[in-house]
Amino acid sequence: MTTPRLPRQACPGLHTDTETEDSVQALRRILAATDSAAQGGQVELRGMRLAAALHIDTLEVMKVRREPAARETADSIDSAVETLAAQRVAFGAIPCIRRPRFVTSIRYGTPHKAIVERAHEMNADLTLVAAHGEGLMADLRTRRDNSELLRRTRCPVVLVNASASFPYRRILIPTDFSEGSMAAARVALMLAPAAQITFLHVFQLDDEDLMRELGVTADVIASERLRCARSARQALDTFMAGVGVGSRIATCVVERGQPVRVIQRYAEQLGADLIAIGRGNRSRLHELFLGSVAQRLVDQSTSDLLVASQVAGDDWDDRPAA
Repeated sequence: MTTPRLPRQACPGLHTDTETEDSVQALRRILAATDSAAQGGQVELRGMRLAAALHIDTLEVMKVRREPAARETADSIDSAVETLAAQRVAFGAIPCIRRPRFVTSIRYGTPHKAIVERAHEMNADLTLVAAHGEGLMADLRTRRDNSELLRRTRCPVVLVNASASFPYRRILIPTDFSEGSMAAARVALMLAPAAQITFLHVFQLDDEDLMRELGVTADVIASERLRCARSARQALDTFMAGVGVGSRIATCVVERGQPVRVIQRYAEQLGADLIAIGRGNRSRLHELFLGSVAQRLVDQSTSDLLVASQVAGDDWDDRPAA
């Protein structure tokens, strides 16, 4: 018995170019933050490329130091300052139509707390952090910090996992049709106005195992799978109507299976350099599970991962200016 799978289809844009361009202008402030444990370099470069391409107002590159300021040596402080100065020079070499304000800063404390606080202070529209740390212990600390960051922040976060040498060219947007998924899709479209977009919905037939145990025939199960697939495709069309893809052509896929595995497979097949997922305002257990799923996706792919919440989608244009 074959798995029902609706073929890939090109979904025409359902909103005007003007609407899409207005949405891009809403991305005004980016915070690129790393600590001593994280793999830096690509985070800052990704922030610089986004700042140059999207004509934002402010890019802040922040170094978080886990050691208290009183315990910092003069050499370590000088090293951090020199690194930030070099990044300022590097940003100056990137062509920009309208050069944004470039800010560098150093903060002390627990990374996820410092990042959440600074993102809130500057009303950041996007936070960039490293997906991995340098070495085993540093990587474990970075994973823990990222999990807490995703749980606590109200700002969309990109876990930088891929090379930032090029703009985002292929984006995979898995959706469960939630408001969080809608927010993630909108932010992803803002980040890469020229990228190829694939929308993916993965469904599972409820009680399929129970149906087999009760002796339901294979034909009936296959019919139910097809019904679910068609219903999901209708929901995907409605979802896209709410996202605002402009005149861009997006590929739409509906497939049955285990969500994380299917997402990983499509990310590899497409060569996606960004995966965008959403989260809602749910329990701490759900948020911890989200952190685990996010880490699995960055561990088993070469893509950056964008995580956005419904808060970002609802309040995107209502926050005060910095």
